[in-house]
Amino acid sequence: LISWGSKKQACFVDSTTYLKYITCYMAAKKII
Repeated sequence: LISWGSKKQACFVDSTTYLKYITCYMAAKKII
């Protein structure tokens, strides 16, 4: 699971909570 650029940075910021981590993970899966 890798997302590049601002998306990746946004992922790290949003992963402060588990729910937002899951949301980020799902979004990144769509990108890949």
